Amino acid sequence: MEASAADKTSVVSSEDGAQSVSVKPSPSQGSPVHSEFNLDLLHQYFADCLKPDGQVDIDLYALGFEEIVKFLNLLGTVFGWVASDVHHKLANIAQHRKGSAGAHYETINTMVDYEIKEKLIKPKAKETSSGTRNLLRLHRALEFISKFLHDLPEMDMSDKCCTHAQAAYKQTLIKYHPWVVQKAALMAMHMLPTKIDLIRNICEETDEAIAHATETLIKAVKAMDEVFNKTQEIYQAQNLLDLP
Repeated sequence: MEASAADKTSVVSSEDGAQSVSVKPSPSQGSPVHSEFNLDLLHQYFADCLKPDGQVDIDLYALGFEEIVKFLNLLGTVFGWVASDVHHKLANIAQHRKGSAGAHYETINTMVDYEIKEKLIKPKAKETSSGTRNLLRLHRALEFISKFLHDLPEMDMSDKCCTHAQAAYKQTLIKYHPWVVQKAALMAMHMLPTKIDLIRNICEETDEAIAHATETLIKAVKAMDEVFNKTQEIYQAQNLLDLP
């Protein structure tokens, strides 16, 4: 995610599950959201939001990101700036969904088509109001989260998450951040927990629970990658991947 001045301060100043599946209504409709991270829901939302016809459901995409925010919060304050920016982008998209043109924002596909047709996207200007531009920021963050989570199952329990998070960051978000944010983010990642400490926050520390969490995580990453690839295709077809 692109970082504001407030975001930079947050990075520099940083000091440091339930397994049942139930369907939740969309946050865009003002529905309550579960407060604890749920790995099964993370998988479910991203698996369900990509439809057989290639449409990407925005409400389910947003619910998936709500789970991502909860996961980021499990990592401590290190990614507080990312979580804050994600909330801002989700609020923008929810506002579009509830607006008079809400029907055009049911899927990423229809949103992009509508905003292009209505000339709501300013390719050269750094405006922040269009749903297409805000979702692009989420899209970039999704790639980072997916790459980071991809390595978790293969890590030893005593391994720190820092190395894998830094590698994922360097492959994804770093190119969108100014130098000062890059250095602050990479330094802050040294405060990430070990794998076993993260596991303790996600599920019970039993062989059965860890096996279930690992299996679900692998499926969730696969679903996230499929959604990312389809969204990449939608934006690339309209030359929108490099919006400032």
